[in-house]
Amino acid sequence: MQDALGSSPQVQLEPFVNWATIVRRDHVFVIKPTSNAEVQKVMHVAISLNRKIREAGESALSWSPLFPDEGQILLNLTLLTLEGGQRAIFNPPTVQRPYPTVTVAAGVRQDELDSFLLSVGHAIASGPQPIQVTIAGGIGTASHGGSYDEPSLGGYLESVQVFDSYGRLRQFTASENRNVLRAMRCHLGLLGVIVEVEMMVEPVQMVSLFTVFVPLSLMLNATFVKEIVTRNFYVEARWATYNSLTEEEVQETMATGRVPTTWNSKRDLVWLSFINPNGTEPDLDLDFDVNFDLNVTPISFGQRIFAALATRRFIANPVVVPKPFAIHGLNASAIPTVTATETTIRENPSFTSTVSAFQVVAASIEGASYANGILPLGIVEMRWIKGTDCFLCPGKEDVCGFPSDSHYLTMEIQGLVQPTEAFEGYKQFTTAVLSQLNQVGLSGLPNWAKMLTTFPGLRQRLHDPENRQCQLEFLKVRDQIDPQGYMFSNNFLRTIFIDSSYMYIYN
Repeated sequence: MQDALGSSPQVQLEPFVNWATIVRRDHVFVIKPTSNAEVQKVMHVAISLNRKIREAGESALSWSPLFPDEGQILLNLTLLTLEGGQRAIFNPPTVQRPYPTVTVAAGVRQDELDSFLLSVGHAIASGPQPIQVTIAGGIGTASHGGSYDEPSLGGYLESVQVFDSYGRLRQFTASENRNVLRAMRCHLGLLGVIVEVEMMVEPVQMVSLFTVFVPLSLMLNATFVKEIVTRNFYVEARWATYNSLTEEEVQETMATGRVPTTWNSKRDLVWLSFINPNGTEPDLDLDFDVNFDLNVTPISFGQRIFAALATRRFIANPVVVPKPFAIHGLNASAIPTVTATETTIRENPSFTSTVSAFQVVAASIEGASYANGILPLGIVEMRWIKGTDCFLCPGKEDVCGFPSDSHYLTMEIQGLVQPTEAFEGYKQFTTAVLSQLNQVGLSGLPNWAKMLTTFPGLRQRLHDPENRQCQLEFLKVRDQIDPQGYMFSNNFLRTIFIDSSYMYIYN
């Protein structure tokens, strides 16, 4: 392969492991092109050698099996620049486009883009928390923030440049290629090698950030949930499990191997984080009399996380920062390695979906704890987002019959990766909970960046009446760029998507 490429770019045969250490490959061909010309050279060599390509960032910040298979090419675009050598270009409003945009190389990380945009007084309206997320990667998995009126990251996508499976550089725009952009907003690495994206941006805002603790029982009150979500720009709820265990209950748990029934999840506290435009405060009474004891012996991952939320992550008095620093503030390399599974459930105007889903999860944790002891769980996290005009996004709107102004609850369950028995216990519990949610009519699609192997019946869910048309439309776009997914797929993705030729026959 190196002989075919010449002196550059260099090819390294390396083992691969993702950030969460749960996706491993013995060897992949790692190539880091710096220009479109080098990307095209790699494409032509891959075609001649019958090698498949998967695109991934330096941090490999995903839990899902979307990475290359053994022997595939991992195209790392961390060093890629735009034509002319720049990493990002700010585009002021024009007569035809009355809002600003930014053109950015696909491998640019979120923190790099934030710094560039701040230098010109602008920012992306929302987006995922980790600073290590690459822009193309965040779009590819429909990564999101926690703003009830903002879509996933791909919702700001205006245009994209991509190399197709024939090595041709192609450009698609929202105005001229609407369905292609609907597919690109959650592309899963299946729609070619993306080298450049253009995204809508806004003038940067200063925002106030603060946190509170509330009793978990309040999060089972639909009126309260509706008020906090709809009256604030950005809301995140984290329940660090077992945070109300007393020392006596801890000692009994250690002695018997089971959590005593005197502990009740409603006694636990939930950490809420709020972001609002500077100078505005929510019209809510958030002054609750809450008490907690950080001196209780920690016997669970959840208790240790709670201690961090109550100390390092607690902001009692609002602090004012630029919006990107408030939303994109998570340095994934500085936190313990965890695993995570997330489902996205359509919310209704009364917010009863949130309450019902949270009740299922809380009751499942209680029952399993009483029977089997402490679970290898850290936090249950909830955020609320707007749908995106997008075929495979877990939260959709204005597409395939999904109504405009659709909103969604995203519920994530985090757990331990080590030791192995804890990880196996986490997977078993999470799959069981998601199955229970399906049974009570709260089924959804996964966050594609989180664990997908714990998601029960994913292939069937993609093919059910609610999602089948969108899957078909996505595969039609894929076949324009990579017929039958020959060049850019991997084994996992081939198992969950129905063969597009079959779908054409039966539609």
